Amino acid sequence: MTPVYWEWLASQFDMVGRPLVVPSYQGPFNTAILGTDQAVAQGAIGRRFSGLNTFSDANLPQNLGTAGNQSLMIVGAFDENYLFESPVITRALPQTYGNQLAVLLQIYGYIAFTAARYPNANTVIKGTGFVTPTFAS
Repeated sequence: MTPVYWEWLASQFDMVGRPLVVPSYQGPFNTAILGTDQAVAQGAIGRRFSGLNTFSDANLPQNLGTAGNQSLMIVGAFDENYLFESPVITRALPQTYGNQLAVLLQIYGYIAFTAARYPNANTVIKGTGFVTPTFAS
């Protein structure tokens, strides 16, 4: 989600007055001294919302919709996306240009990605509910 939307979401309370976003401390004892959650990946802001790691990215569009004031949120169980990478492979082929006293050098690798195991594990949420929030000053 965009940083603006995250800050707005973190400032909201439910009908009883409890914050919607709470720290997800892992320790059962004296959790007040543990501090904030640790960021688990690049872009992660170190908080969890509804059990999912939260990522903030200002590159997401904020001018969607007919009025140009809507944003979007990407939600996913990213553990269900698989990226396969081979190690970098290098080789020299002296036979190819042997008559020119030259050598052909190659460097390559293989990569594959799939999100087909659980296609519904990733989705984009957008619409009129994602109007860019405003903050009271």
